[in-house]
Amino acid sequence: RLREREHALSEQLAAARASCRKLKDRESNVVQLEVEQKAQLAAAKRLEADAKQQFQDREAELQTLRLQKEEVLAQVAKKDAMQASLSQELRKTKQQLQQSQLQNQKLLTSLQE
Repeated sequence: RLREREHALSEQLAAARASCRKLKDRESNVVQLEVEQKAQLAAAKRLEADAKQQFQDREAELQTLRLQKEEVLAQVAKKDAMQASLSQELRKTKQQLQQSQLQNQKLLTSLQE
């Protein structure tokens, strides 16, 4: 009877040790998963930071392009105004030339008479 009890206890001890090994393996797996999860989280945070930086860089580039566009539009408006002014001056000069030619023609006619 004592041997049966000893045998039963020995089997229980072996089962307990096996159970303990399984728990330690599970614990090891959980620790490994936690390490992997932390690494993935760190990688995700780096990707997020990179994405935010890229977004900020693109926003800055966009703002620079907007400013350059405004500068170009201002230059175009200035050149358009200058072109209009030069066109007006050219019309006046042509008109003065025509008047001078007409006066010269009249003078020439009166000298010939």
